[in-house]
Amino acid sequence: MDWSGGYTPKIELDCLNGDGFVKVASMKLPDTSGSILNLSMNHKECRTECLKNCSCVAYANLDIREGGSGCVMWFSDLLDIKKFPVNGQDLYLRMAASELGKQLLNKSFEMISNFI
Repeated sequence: MDWSGGYTPKIELDCLNGDGFVKVASMKLPDTSGSILNLSMNHKECRTECLKNCSCVAYANLDIREGGSGCVMWFSDLLDIKKFPVNGQDLYLRMAASELGKQLLNKSFEMISNFI
């Protein structure tokens, strides 16, 4: 999967109505020109801060060793991202509540399909 052209949510975000995040594993993280770094936050704090700011479109840990530390949050279109087969980082993309339900349904279907 090559997202070098960037990522923009399909449905407009509405942080007042339950936006959330979808984890995309094994990614090359986006260009950081539209981001803010915080070295002292852990993963949970990073998620909470991003969720509180309606302009935050994604977040990730800065250092993935030993459970992760530090926080990077993006506030603009996500540019130059790519899915790696191995050794990428987890990227948490903000999605509208209506899209989160579809994502969960698709993931549940995939898990069930793997057992059939």
